[in-house]
Amino acid sequence: METIYKDRLIPESRIYNMSEQMHSIRSISANAELSALRKRTSVLMALGEIKRLNSEFKKTRLTKEEEQKIY
Repeated sequence: METIYKDRLIPESRIYNMSEQMHSIRSISANAELSALRKRTSVLMALGEIKRLNSEFKKTRLTKEEEQKIY
């Protein structure tokens, strides 16, 4: 059961969170009420989180089928 949790549920959560960060970047970029500096800072924070999540995702053991779809 622990393997399923580590190899399936945790990576799924990371993918979901990366997607949320990408949507956040779109929203921030489209927000005309934010200053350019605030947009830049917020986007950089979201990109940093995506980078962190991606580093964690790389530790996932994928099936051969998953590897073919991702790489």
